[in-house]
Amino acid sequence: KWKAVRPLRAVRVQTPYSVPMQAPPRLSGGSLCALAPGRLCLFGGRDSASGDTLSDTRLITIRSGIAIWDECLCDPHPAARCYHTGVVWNDGPRSRTELPPMIVFGGASDGDSGHERLLDDVWSASMVMSSTRSSATSTAPSPAQSSPAPSGPPLSWRRLRPAGSPPTARSSH
Repeated sequence: KWKAVRPLRAVRVQTPYSVPMQAPPRLSGGSLCALAPGRLCLFGGRDSASGDTLSDTRLITIRSGIAIWDECLCDPHPAARCYHTGVVWNDGPRSRTELPPMIVFGGASDGDSGHERLLDDVWSASMVMSSTRSSATSTAPSPAQSSPAPSGPPLSWRRLRPAGSPPTARSSH
């Protein structure tokens, strides 16, 4: 069932791992996955205003019908891309404290002479349960409140190197 959620104007503190966003980005070709109840991850895409292809990771927390946007400062992270595939891999191996990871494959990146370069790499983004549980179950902060700084990054990326040869580089698949 579709339900409109309104963005919350950010009055939170910047941390070493995230920057509050004032409004959702205007993108095409990004991937959005639900990593946990009330927690979404948006990766990459092409900025609708500038045409730039991005490598940004955004975390969205939905609380009481309000979308709270943060840009996650991750290092390492996948190269800038759009029109890639992003899915949650529920059957994948993980530790007991990790939620199912978001897997990103392929896409198009900026290339030479205005031509796109197709990608064939695979990345995994993981969240740990403790940071997700506290974010997803707490109530919406009032505009005057600020959230405590997290002890570590809310999400981390790692490149996967699957056995065998990868599928052909592609986008819009």
